[in-house]
Amino acid sequence: TGLTLKSTSSSQIYSLWADASGNFKILDNTNNLNRITVNSSGNVGIGTDSPDSNLHIFSTSANKPNLMLESQNAGSQGPMLDLFVSSSSPATGDELGDINFIGMDSTGVKTYYSSIRGMINNPTNGSETGRIHLSTRVNGSSSPRLVVSGSNVGIGTTSPDATLDVEGSTILNSAQTDNDF
Repeated sequence: TGLTLKSTSSSQIYSLWADASGNFKILDNTNNLNRITVNSSGNVGIGTDSPDSNLHIFSTSANKPNLMLESQNAGSQGPMLDLFVSSSSPATGDELGDINFIGMDSTGVKTYYSSIRGMINNPTNGSETGRIHLSTRVNGSSSPRLVVSGSNVGIGTTSPDATLDVEGSTILNSAQTDNDF
């Protein structure tokens, strides 16, 4: 049982209904496609009948799904994406959010290939310092390869102690002869 909506200016027909499992759905009757599902856990699926996270967007088309944040502001600020942890007791080392790049491996296993992670170095009011980890998967292991911690940059270390802290072998090539480091 559901509610059917039909456009008066086109032949587009949509249905709003709940299935036997308690999932709310918006069905595009014209193209026989489920457009949106809200499951009994409150997860929202766009293009999927079984969302497995708060918002799950699925497509089999090239260059989709695509998420756009658009602004018509003519000023100096554009759209923003905030990952916000509203903890009442922030601490050094707290993770503030991840952006993960995931794909399948050669055996069809979901694999995390790279990520960007924001963290707290110091939450003390007036002395706040943050850290970003850029991680990549190498030979089956994922770990931070580049870390920006406060004003220091670390390559091969998660705790850079200088403006540039490189652990491991280094090759520097330059056409210049100026050795003013």
